[in-house]
Amino acid sequence: MLHQRSYTQPKFLSKHLSFRDCLGIDSPERLYFTQANPQLAWLASLLATSATTVSGSLTVTANITNNWEINIPVQMTWISGVSADGVINAFPSSDGGTHFDVNPAFSISIARGTTSSSTRQTSIRLPTGQWALQILNSGPSTGSASVVTAQIITSIQNQ
Repeated sequence: MLHQRSYTQPKFLSKHLSFRDCLGIDSPERLYFTQANPQLAWLASLLATSATTVSGSLTVTANITNNWEINIPVQMTWISGVSADGVINAFPSSDGGTHFDVNPAFSISIARGTTSSSTRQTSIRLPTGQWALQILNSGPSTGSASVVTAQIITSIQNQ
Protein backbone atom coordinates (compact mmCIF):
# COMPACT_ATOMS: atom_id res chain seq x y z
CA MET A 1 0.00 0.00 0.00
CA LEU A 2 1.33 3.38 -0.98
CA HIS A 3 1.22 6.14 1.57
CA GLN A 4 0.51 9.66 0.38
CA ARG A 5 2.57 12.39 1.87
CA SER A 6 1.17 15.84 2.12
CA TYR A 7 3.51 18.72 1.47
CA THR A 8 2.73 22.36 1.91
CA GLN A 9 4.90 24.77 0.01
CA PRO A 10 6.35 27.49 2.26
CA LYS A 11 4.85 30.93 1.69
CA PHE A 12 8.17 32.47 0.73
CA LEU A 13 8.39 30.09 -2.25
CA SER A 14 4.87 30.79 -3.45
CA LYS A 15 4.57 32.67 -6.71
CA HIS A 16 1.33 34.28 -5.59
CA LEU A 17 1.75 36.41 -2.50
CA SER A 18 -1.05 38.53 -1.20
CA PHE A 19 -0.63 42.22 -0.46
CA ARG A 20 -0.61 41.43 3.29
CA ASP A 21 2.11 38.78 2.77
CA CYS A 22 4.31 41.21 0.82
CA LEU A 23 4.07 43.80 3.55
CA GLY A 24 4.46 41.23 6.32
CA ILE A 25 1.35 42.52 8.07
CA ASP A 26 0.53 39.17 9.68
CA SER A 27 4.14 38.16 10.32
CA PRO A 28 5.38 38.05 13.92
CA GLU A 29 8.85 39.10 12.66
CA ARG A 30 7.51 42.30 11.09
CA LEU A 31 9.69 45.32 11.72
CA TYR A 32 7.92 48.41 12.94
CA PHE A 33 9.39 51.82 12.26
CA THR A 34 8.08 54.73 14.23
CA GLN A 35 9.27 57.40 11.84
CA ALA A 36 10.58 57.78 8.29
CA ASN A 37 12.70 60.90 7.87
CA PRO A 38 13.88 62.14 4.49
CA GLN A 39 17.48 63.35 4.53
CA LEU A 40 17.56 66.66 2.66
CA ALA A 41 20.17 68.67 0.82
CA TRP A 42 19.86 71.76 -1.34
CA LEU A 43 21.29 72.55 -4.75
CA ALA A 44 21.97 76.15 -5.77
CA SER A 45 20.09 77.63 -8.70
CA LEU A 46 20.45 75.56 -11.88
CA LEU A 47 19.52 78.52 -14.10
CA ALA A 48 19.78 82.20 -13.26
CA THR A 49 16.99 84.38 -14.62
CA SER A 50 17.24 84.24 -18.41
CA ALA A 51 15.13 85.87 -21.10
CA THR A 52 12.83 83.84 -23.31
CA THR A 53 11.52 84.95 -26.67
CA VAL A 54 7.95 84.63 -27.89
CA SER A 55 7.32 80.86 -28.05
CA GLY A 56 10.99 80.31 -27.16
CA SER A 57 12.49 77.83 -24.73
CA LEU A 58 15.42 77.33 -22.37
CA THR A 59 17.05 74.00 -21.51
CA VAL A 60 18.51 72.90 -18.18
CA THR A 61 20.08 69.54 -17.37
CA ALA A 62 19.98 67.80 -13.98
CA ASN A 63 22.06 64.74 -13.11
CA ILE A 64 20.71 62.95 -10.06
CA THR A 65 23.03 59.98 -9.70
CA ASN A 66 23.45 59.28 -5.97
CA ASN A 67 20.18 60.58 -4.57
CA TRP A 68 16.58 59.52 -4.11
CA GLU A 69 14.84 62.35 -5.97
CA ILE A 70 14.98 66.09 -6.57
CA ASN A 71 12.29 68.76 -6.33
CA ILE A 72 13.09 71.57 -8.78
CA PRO A 73 11.14 74.85 -8.61
CA VAL A 74 10.82 76.70 -11.92
CA GLN A 75 9.74 80.34 -12.13
CA MET A 76 8.47 82.26 -15.13
CA THR A 77 7.84 85.98 -15.40
CA TRP A 78 5.96 87.50 -18.32
CA ILE A 79 6.28 91.13 -19.42
CA SER A 80 2.53 91.37 -20.02
CA GLY A 81 -0.53 89.20 -19.56
CA VAL A 82 -0.42 86.05 -21.69
CA SER A 83 -3.04 83.68 -23.04
CA ALA A 84 -1.11 80.40 -22.80
CA ASP A 85 0.56 78.55 -19.93
CA GLY A 86 4.30 77.98 -19.79
CA VAL A 87 5.31 74.34 -20.14
CA ILE A 88 8.08 72.23 -18.58
CA ASN A 89 9.03 69.10 -20.52
CA ALA A 90 11.23 66.48 -18.82
CA PHE A 91 13.38 64.36 -21.17
CA PRO A 92 15.20 61.35 -19.63
CA SER A 93 18.55 59.95 -20.72
CA SER A 94 19.42 56.26 -20.62
CA ASP A 95 23.11 56.64 -21.49
CA GLY A 96 24.46 58.91 -18.78
CA GLY A 97 23.33 62.19 -20.31
CA THR A 98 24.98 61.82 -23.73
CA HIS A 99 21.63 61.65 -25.54
CA PHE A 100 18.13 62.46 -24.33
CA ASP A 101 14.81 61.03 -25.49
CA VAL A 102 13.01 62.84 -28.31
CA ASN A 103 9.64 62.70 -26.55
CA PRO A 104 9.29 63.97 -22.97
CA ALA A 105 8.63 61.43 -20.21
CA PHE A 106 6.14 63.92 -18.81
CA SER A 107 5.15 67.57 -19.02
CA ILE A 108 3.64 70.01 -16.57
CA SER A 109 2.42 73.56 -17.00
CA ILE A 110 3.18 76.80 -15.22
CA ALA A 111 -0.05 78.75 -14.75
CA ARG A 112 -0.03 81.78 -17.02
CA GLY A 113 0.33 85.30 -15.74
CA THR A 114 -2.73 87.41 -16.42
CA THR A 115 -1.24 90.76 -15.44
CA SER A 116 1.95 92.52 -16.44
CA SER A 117 5.16 91.46 -14.71
CA SER A 118 3.50 88.51 -13.03
CA THR A 119 5.74 85.72 -11.73
CA ARG A 120 4.48 82.16 -11.40
CA GLN A 121 6.25 79.12 -9.94
CA THR A 122 5.71 75.39 -10.04
CA SER A 123 7.92 72.50 -8.95
CA ILE A 124 8.81 69.33 -10.79
CA ARG A 125 9.89 66.13 -8.97
CA LEU A 126 12.40 63.93 -10.76
CA PRO A 127 13.64 60.48 -9.72
CA THR A 128 17.24 59.30 -9.98
CA GLY A 129 18.71 59.70 -13.46
CA GLN A 130 19.83 62.26 -16.00
CA TRP A 131 17.20 64.74 -17.18
CA ALA A 132 16.96 67.61 -19.64
CA LEU A 133 14.27 70.14 -18.74
CA GLN A 134 12.84 72.29 -21.49
CA ILE A 135 11.14 75.43 -20.17
CA LEU A 136 8.83 76.64 -22.91
CA ASN A 137 7.32 80.12 -23.09
CA SER A 138 4.23 79.25 -25.09
CA GLY A 139 2.60 82.67 -24.78
CA PRO A 140 2.61 85.60 -27.21
CA SER A 141 4.83 87.68 -24.93
CA THR A 142 8.50 87.72 -24.04
CA GLY A 143 9.43 86.81 -20.50
CA SER A 144 12.08 85.24 -18.35
CA ALA A 145 12.57 81.92 -16.61
CA SER A 146 14.74 80.70 -13.76
CA VAL A 147 15.33 77.42 -11.95
CA VAL A 148 15.78 78.34 -8.31
CA THR A 149 17.30 76.40 -5.38
CA ALA A 150 16.31 72.74 -5.62
CA GLN A 151 15.64 70.36 -2.74
CA ILE A 152 17.27 66.92 -2.94
CA ILE A 153 16.11 63.90 -0.96
CA THR A 154 19.35 62.00 -0.51
CA SER A 155 17.85 59.06 1.42
CA ILE A 156 15.02 57.99 3.70
CA GLN A 157 16.07 57.12 7.24
CA ASN A 158 13.74 54.83 9.18
CA GLN A 159 13.88 55.15 12.94
